[in-house]
Amino acid sequence: MAGPRQIFTDVNAFLACTKNVCEFCTKKEQGNERHLRRKHLQKAVYFFHQQKECFTVACHCKLGQKTTTRVHYHCPFCNFKPIVREDVFKVHLQNVHDITAIDKTDIKETPVEEKQTPNKEKAFFKWIGAENVSSYLKLLQNHKLTRVSSSHLILNLDDGTAPA
Repeated sequence: MAGPRQIFTDVNAFLACTKNVCEFCTKKEQGNERHLRRKHLQKAVYFFHQQKECFTVACHCKLGQKTTTRVHYHCPFCNFKPIVREDVFKVHLQNVHDITAIDKTDIKETPVEEKQTPNKEKAFFKWIGAENVSSYLKLLQNHKLTRVSSSHLILNLDDGTAPA
């Protein structure tokens, strides 16, 4: 089953649900990896089912006729019955299905940019020959760097060359 009622066994499979609009939210929010991690994966409930570690993510869909966006969970074993609170969902799994929820404290908010790309500011300073902001400002004065926009610089050297 797709969407918020699905049981996931792999974080990467969940993160593959990236779309222009998040399928786990009522509001039209961009469903990028950062959003999925912050709003859904951090609040996921983990448990063992059929000897596999599984999880179901926090959902913000409309609860039937209710128009709330409060976080809730859908029980994958009770025809996807919505359960409003995480602790109640864990108790429900234990009491009704004899499934014990497990803590996953190692799942933390990790912005995608930090994992996949080096720190752009440090890379820029290294490229321009500065060590930090103050040495960068000195370079601006010494070499007459001209800021064109927040992301573009023109370097006016005595010989008229510019960086490639």
